[in-house]
Formats: sequence, C-alpha cells, structure tokens
Amino acid sequence: MSKITVVLGAQWGDEGKGKLVDILGGTHSVVVRSGGGSNAGHTIVRDGKKYIFSLLPSALIDEKNIGVVGNGCVVHLPSLQKEMRNLEKTGVDLTGRVLISSEAHLLFDFHKSIDEFQENAKGADLIGTTKRGIGPCYSDKVSRVGIRAGDFKAGLDVFNKKFDAACDRIQTMYGIEIDRELEKKIYADLYEEIAPNIIDASLYLEKAELENKNILLEGAQAFMLDIDHGTYPFVTSSSINTGGMGAGCGMSPRKFTEVIGVTKAYCTRVGSGPFPSELFGEDGDFLRKEGGEFGAVTGRPRRCGWIDLVALKKFVRVNGPDNWNITKLDVLSSFDKIGVVVGYKLNGEVVEAFPSRSDDLAKIEPIIEYKEGWKTDISSVRIYKDLPENAKKILDFIAEQTNVPVKYIGVGAGSDALIIR
Repeated sequence: MSKITVVLGAQWGDEGKGKLVDILGGTHSVVVRSGGGSNAGHTIVRDGKKYIFSLLPSALIDEKNIGVVGNGCVVHLPSLQKEMRNLEKTGVDLTGRVLISSEAHLLFDFHKSIDEFQENAKGADLIGTTKRGIGPCYSDKVSRVGIRAGDFKAGLDVFNKKFDAACDRIQTMYGIEIDRELEKKIYADLYEEIAPNIIDASLYLEKAELENKNILLEGAQAFMLDIDHGTYPFVTSSSINTGGMGAGCGMSPRKFTEVIGVTKAYCTRVGSGPFPSELFGEDGDFLRKEGGEFGAVTGRPRRCGWIDLVALKKFVRVNGPDNWNITKLDVLSSFDKIGVVVGYKLNGEVVEAFPSRSDDLAKIEPIIEYKEGWKTDISSVRIYKDLPENAKKILDFIAEQTNVPVKYIGVGAGSDALIIR
C-alpha cells in the first residue's frame, strides 16, 4: 500500500525539516508542498554541496521524485522559474518533474508592493513579514478576487483579461503604478514552459496513491506560525497544521500514514512576536553561532532559546504526530546545563496551556528545568546506543512529557548526520 508521510515543523520554523524530507525522499516518489510561498527556505547539504529551496519541495534533489506545488500555495511564477534555474545550475535536472495545482493562487509583484506598504504602515507594531507578498496574495484568495494557476493555463487572453482587472483594482485601492505590458510579456515568456505543468493536483495524487506510490508532504514555515493556532498576529497567512496540509493538496488527512513533528533540541524564531523561552546574552549568542541560525532565504539572524514543551504540547494536541524528529542535538554539546521549558507563569500564576493572546504570551515567565549536559562531540554518532547518557535522558524526557516517541535525531548539518531509532 501507498505510504503517505507528513513532515511538519513544530516550532516557529527553521527546525531542519528539509534534511528529513531529503532523507525520506529516497523512499517516496511524489513530494508535495501544500502551503505558503517563496518566503519559506529549506537548506539541504548533501555530499558537501548546499542546495537552497524556497517554493519547491526539497526532496526534488532525488531525481526519481515528482514535485507538486499544491493548491494551498501562492506562486510567483518568475521566482519559481528562477528557483528551478538555480537548482539546475547545481546539477539537479527538473525536466518534467515540477507540477503545479491549477487551484494554486498566483502572486504578482504588486502583492509585494502592498506587503511592503502595509508592513511599513504598522510602525513599531510591524509583524516582521518578509515582504514577499504572501499575505496580500492570500487576502485576494479569501476575498475571491485572486488569479489562479488554472487561469494562466487557460490561455494568455484569459490571463491578461484577469490581470488587467486586478491591476485596475490595485491601482484604485493603493495608487500603485504597474507596468502592465512588461508584466504581461514576462508571463507570456513563461507560458510555454510553465502552462503544460499546471494540473489537477488532487486527482494526480489520488492516482499516485492508487498506483501504490509513496507520497511525502513537506510543511513550510511551522505550526507556531499557523494563521489559526500560532502566535497571532505574528504568524504567516496559511494553515500550518495536519488538516491544513490535507486541504492544501486536495487529500484527506485520514489517508496520512505517519505524521512527523520536527523540533530543534532548542528553539528559534525569526522576526517580531512573543517568544517565551528566548535567551539573551552569551547563551543566546552562542546558540546562534553554533547552530548557524540565519535565514536560508532572508539571511536574518534568528532569536534563540531553550526548547519549549508547553508549545510542543499544543502542537501535539492539534496535529497528532506519530513521531518526533529532534534536530541539532549536537549544537547543545558544549553546554554544562541545558534548559527545558516545562511550564508557564502569567502574572505569577501557573497557566495550564499555551496562551492564545500574544499580549499574554509576551508577559509569560517560563518555568525552566535544567538538565546535565554531556560535553562531548556527538556529530559522528549514528546509532542511538552510542549517544551519551545525558543526551538520551533529555530525549526521553521530551518524549515522556509530550507523549510522542523520538524516532529521528539530527546530530549535524549533512543528510547523513541522522540517527533513526
């Protein structure tokens, strides 16, 4: 029978999902992105070579795999073409291997202009968006005025008519000047290459399942940035959860055979918003340096803190993971004491769960338990029993507290630096 595996970030993103997807890609033949846009960044290191993915599923390094950009994504076609060209320069042959859902919404340069305008207007209350137009494109989708990939496939006459109507609306609402003829030429030049690859993705995935092909769904961003369950309003604009991934590719979540939650052995966050376990000073700086905590797409430095079990328990409640993939355990090897956030206090009182209001979350005092470190390099370890006992104790503690077993353990940047229990 077909295996349908989901890899989903459990924190604020940048957990190292790409490496697990790359490894699992060897046993799957269809890989899917079901949400988000080119604001995501997944870095894969294989045989010393670095590959950076943005919108495309990162398991496409394996050239037997077909990549599907699902209906839950927003797609800036020129950026997608550029990403494909850059990967091809590194030796990845993508010929006939990139498919786009006809129901995915198209993102245009005017969405980026709106994003920048709206973010700048927030002043000190800015969210920390990448200004890549993701939010405004999803706003058009929900407002039912968006242009979908199927409109592009229908022909340039159909597309140009819809594009002109969108430009009229945007110029009236925002006063943004749009060089329509230049934009139309860009999309006309893309047409012959891109249009044949726009398909009914839901039907394609159903057929792949019936043919007993293994399907891998790759999450973008992460659960704490989910539009409903994340640290609103400091979130992305799509559903970063198990149900959202099913909706974003046209597949029932009941068919998923394994859901894997990915979390660092510590925690990071990019941009604005409350971050209860954040470390300031030397420990935070050390984590950032040792973990290489800078955005793959944006280059922005990430805020760093201890692993947060209160946040992970919310992830478990909403997503029902079967297993954990705990990444970057090796980064903690130099610490004498390693912190684990086990609870929250708000206004001096212990709270039961992760607060839904960002104003409350910003006032949280984390309750931290400190575990003994192991003070030895583990980057060459490939068998669980060879890990130091103190490292095993932390992994066991996380599993016990969240009631989810730890199956995959990352101990380095390379795709081979993984322990599977």
